[in-house]
Amino acid sequence: MNFEFGQHADFGEFVDLRFHGGAQYARLKTTHNYSGFETATPTVLAATESASMTFNGFGPRAGFDMTYNWGNGFATYAKSAAALLVGSSKFSHDFRSVVLPADNASFNGSRTRVVPELEGKLGATYSFAMAAGDLTLDAGYMWINYFNAHHGINFNYGAFGVAESDFSLNGPYFGLKWVGNVV
Repeated sequence: MNFEFGQHADFGEFVDLRFHGGAQYARLKTTHNYSGFETATPTVLAATESASMTFNGFGPRAGFDMTYNWGNGFATYAKSAAALLVGSSKFSHDFRSVVLPADNASFNGSRTRVVPELEGKLGATYSFAMAAGDLTLDAGYMWINYFNAHHGINFNYGAFGVAESDFSLNGPYFGLKWVGNVV
């Protein structure tokens, strides 16, 4: 969730810039469940594993948007933003073995983290002017990355340690927005 205040500036007839700043809240949750077989007993369900990692953070955010207006409602844009979130990163990890019950283990923990976030978007819009406002169709590609947002236990053939990982979202997106005129 972003709370932003921005300044819009026109540079000529076609180029618009927007500088913005504010705050961001993020809740990132990842879960993992696995059921597997031991090589000694391939016909018996031998182990189950489940893990959950959650990060809740809040902090300052700043960004920069640039739009090139082609005319007749068409525009292309590049948007970027960064945030520095402070919050709690929690994990729980449960491992159960049917063949070797002595290997059963549960771990959980939490720590306070500072997580940098970067995001970028490239896209195009088409705005259709209506009597009561503007209807805008938006499509593009986005990339968002939260660096070292998650931590947990890493099992590696009997040895384990603390593992850290990023939380990333990327891919195409589509949107439809209506902005009404206030009389």
